[in-house]
Amino acid sequence: MALADLNTALNKSGRLYETICGAVWMTAVLVTNEDVETPNHTNRIAWASTAFANRKAIARSILVSVLQEVNIAANPLGTGVADSDYDGYVQGVVNGLLAALVDGV
Repeated sequence: MALADLNTALNKSGRLYETICGAVWMTAVLVTNEDVETPNHTNRIAWASTAFANRKAIARSILVSVLQEVNIAANPLGTGVADSDYDGYVQGVVNGLLAALVDGV
């Protein structure tokens, strides 16, 4: 990973940060559509409400975790990567972090 690309990502600008914000929003939408019998549903809904109100703060809090995903670490700005692939890498990480994010509410 180029240090300049890492700096851009860590400064919350550009494609990675905006994609994380979108992924947080999409995860919140998915949570609100879950069956009420989903384990920990009440806390998951509380997290989703927080995410809708402040997705940028959540994105900042998980940026380093997202940067650890192997495909993103190799190319944090996604240069030459199709939007659908890049979005999928980021969404996968955010979805994987959901339980930890919910427990932090």
